[in-house]
Amino acid sequence: MTLETRITSEIGWNWLDSGTSTSTRTQGTFQRQLAFSALGNTGVDAIWYLENASIPALTTVTHDLNALNQSIYGTNIPVNFATLCTIYIFNRSATLPLSIVNTGTAQSVVTTSYLNLLVPPGGFFTLCNPTQSWSITTSRNQLQIQNPGSQAVAYDIFLSGKKAS
Repeated sequence: MTLETRITSEIGWNWLDSGTSTSTRTQGTFQRQLAFSALGNTGVDAIWYLENASIPALTTVTHDLNALNQSIYGTNIPVNFATLCTIYIFNRSATLPLSIVNTGTAQSVVTTSYLNLLVPPGGFFTLCNPTQSWSITTSRNQLQIQNPGSQAVAYDIFLSGKKAS
């Protein structure tokens, strides 16, 4: 069995002439698509995701990339990453932000220094390193998501990479 994944991003725009609302002056798109396969350069053969996960108010959730479980049809399957290629986080809240953090007490796979990346309400964060990926070690094995707000916030998260053998 092989795994194939794809990430597609597109931003498009139209400029309308201010003199008339029907005449388009300029238009364009910026597209980028990445495809990963277990047989490719990076060798992506593991994914892990959560949909509509909840973080209580004023708390932090830590995902240990050496000890994740994916529940498929009621069966828990361990997912342990050796390297991470893609991080995707979507904030489902319409009013409250989320933060990707590292307080210094835990070592994040993103960085070992202080980190505070804001994912705005309804926004998403994507980080992808398609050729090298990030190595997961015993000292760099966590991804922390913080809810700085006073109400619970729901989010989606998707991770892809190379599984530990």
